[in-house]
Amino acid sequence: MDIVGRRNWYFLLSLAIILPGIISMLFFGFRLGIDFAGGDQFNIAFKQPTSAAAVQKEMDTFNVEATVQQAGPNNVLITTKPLGTTQETAIRDDLNKKFGGTVASRASGSITNSRSVPSSHSYMMSSC
Repeated sequence: MDIVGRRNWYFLLSLAIILPGIISMLFFGFRLGIDFAGGDQFNIAFKQPTSAAAVQKEMDTFNVEATVQQAGPNNVLITTKPLGTTQETAIRDDLNKKFGGTVASRASGSITNSRSVPSSHSYMMSSC
């Protein structure tokens, strides 16, 4: 097998794989998670089985961009952008009323970024 003789084809193949990734980073950037962007995270255990879709629908009424994940039949994990204490309390009270009973266990924490993360454009320029 003549690998060295076909090196230009391998270069083209590598370029065809790498170039779309670079273009995607330049145009769309990175989707930063809560550990980089900051926000609030609630791990709520309800007394009754609750679906993530029902909780997501309820979160939409607050005009809050939230990601709701099912963590068990009675548990949901809600991740949001940073909320104020009044909005956080209103959301908790509404979820308690809507899905019955009180919240069995609550955990919420504000996660903030301690370092700045460069945008994809400045990172790409500094690495060249």
